[in-house]
Amino acid sequence: MTGQTWLGRFQVDQEVHDGHVLAHDLVLRRKVEIWLWKMRHPTDTGSIHKMLGDYAKLQHQALATVLAHGNADGHAWVVVPHMPGGSLTERLGAGKLDVREAMAVVERLAVALDYIHSRGAIHGELHPQVVQFDEAGAAHLCFLEFHKFMGFAMDTAWLMPPDYLDYRSPEYGSDDADARSDVYSLGGILFAMLTGLSPKGYVPGGKKGDTPTPSAPAVEARGELSLGVRGVIDRA
Repeated sequence: MTGQTWLGRFQVDQEVHDGHVLAHDLVLRRKVEIWLWKMRHPTDTGSIHKMLGDYAKLQHQALATVLAHGNADGHAWVVVPHMPGGSLTERLGAGKLDVREAMAVVERLAVALDYIHSRGAIHGELHPQVVQFDEAGAAHLCFLEFHKFMGFAMDTAWLMPPDYLDYRSPEYGSDDADARSDVYSLGGILFAMLTGLSPKGYVPGGKKGDTPTPSAPAVEARGELSLGVRGVIDRA
């Protein structure tokens, strides 16, 4: 697709990987990111289109705004602003963040979640890969309620790093999952930013072991935090 014009609107600049394209929107005249999902069944496109339409109605400065969406050639697609700052997973690959930077990120995400929850929605799959940064370094929450797409689409591995399960609340997948599940996951993200480890003790985005319990480094890292910061994490 690189160098081609897709749907008569998007000049494709780069295929980052399967399902993720950087392009120039010829209508909006701006650089964008296009995410595509291959449908399991052709009849699923209507459901996906409705969910993307509902997502597009949510407008907040800390949410990745849906600029356009649709379906073509058996794929659902969504267009969001280009986030040149990359993901939180990438940042954590270089190590933990300092307290001030971590608190700025978590505060911005918390405000976005409060907005989402006030409108009857939840994120449902909150982990560092869905936190993206713009050119100014501001964090944006992406892929709202992405868990709903999994039943309709394939090719979702690009959004599922090896440690994403570490951030899920115990209620995930049950009728008990609600806004508190997002708060639980946000606490896990804060822990990861302050320690450089996922809640179960793995380097974010890195290879996991078999143990389902927190490893010793995670417990030790928690002990290095101030009482005030530890209290915030524990409450989440």
